[in-house]
Amino acid sequence: MNQSVQIKYNRQPSKTLSVTKKCRLCGDQATLQNSHVIPRFVFRWVKKTGATPFLRNSENPDTRVQDYHEKLLCEDCEQSFSDYESKFASNIFYPFIDGKSTSFAYDEWLQRFIISISWRVIVSEQTDLSEFDHIHAEAIREAKDLWADILRGNLRLSTDVYTHYIFFLDDLADASNPDEVPDNWEFYIDRGIDATPVHGPGTTAIYFKLPQMLFFSCIQPPSDPQLSDLEVERSGEIGPPQTLGPDWGTFLINRADRVSSRSVSESEQEKIKERILENPKEALQSNSVEAFKKQMERKIENHDPTKHFGEECTVCHTHHRIIEFLPNRPLKKPEVERMAVKNPFLSGIYLDGELAVANQPEDVAPSFVLSSADETIIVTLYPDEGWVVEREIPHPEDSDPEEIGQMIAEGHRQNLVKWAKEQRANSI
Repeated sequence: MNQSVQIKYNRQPSKTLSVTKKCRLCGDQATLQNSHVIPRFVFRWVKKTGATPFLRNSENPDTRVQDYHEKLLCEDCEQSFSDYESKFASNIFYPFIDGKSTSFAYDEWLQRFIISISWRVIVSEQTDLSEFDHIHAEAIREAKDLWADILRGNLRLSTDVYTHYIFFLDDLADASNPDEVPDNWEFYIDRGIDATPVHGPGTTAIYFKLPQMLFFSCIQPPSDPQLSDLEVERSGEIGPPQTLGPDWGTFLINRADRVSSRSVSESEQEKIKERILENPKEALQSNSVEAFKKQMERKIENHDPTKHFGEECTVCHTHHRIIEFLPNRPLKKPEVERMAVKNPFLSGIYLDGELAVANQPEDVAPSFVLSSADETIIVTLYPDEGWVVEREIPHPEDSDPEEIGQMIAEGHRQNLVKWAKEQRANSI
């Protein structure tokens, strides 16, 4: 599937005198409102949970914006969308994004919510159907007209021949091939706002994305069997776990790559840093810092320390090296305990409990965490090289090495749980 125009959030409507124009939905002459293609509550959440209170346009990252809106609708039509936007926000968006629920009951308002945004994407000034092949452009126009009649109340919702889907981005990064994931994947998944018509061989659809969730309105064909557990019915219950079909998975990765490939200039990065330093406590609690943390964890988890011997690693800034005096085998528990006596903190990571693996003894450690006065290191056995320093974490001033070591050891053990599950699955 190919992708077309992205809705750009850099344009601010010019301040002009009120003039009457034709409402794009009802067709009446009226003073048009500042209509949001993506609902306003989404922009409010992004600004509220960011390390800085600014949004940045993905087409031009140095441009700060407040949100994106156009002169589309009269006041009455604008208000007609507010009921199901409010229901979606209170019943699905906030409960999911705050981690309070993973199963969501709904009725007709969810279909109407998706239709209203898909329709707005089509009529937005950012969408140029002249760029489409005739077959795709005509299919999109037919959907636009049908959805307009439904939104105006001229047709019942049951006359909608198209199918709508919602996909909750629940730990999707873990399920993706690390080599295919774009650099700023986590920011796109967790915080990205995006919308575009989609066209490709035999496929015409409308795609839009809110933070941590995706939406598809399939036009041609009017449904997609790859998205069966994502389908929004007239009423029902929906939520993760779900499966995104391979074609849409590829589209998502390509879309994230396109949107995240544009970087902020050095001068703008400095402005962002200054803003964060003004309110460091608030910044550290922000969703954008959490996205950055996920990004770094993914990069560190999937890089190969043995390719960075003799230099500072460009991924985790560790001086990866081999500990020559250790034997090229897992350490037995008495050996770990003898080493622990000589250091402020040392903990072996044993293959027991959640890390238990078939045919592997539980009293040997293929990895350990060691804290000196100045730093904590994670050391792991690589059969072809020996014991390799995987991570090197400097300590803040006046910190407790034992406390830091314990925290890092617990985190390292949890990071290996996924590996242990894979090992157990492969042994079946």
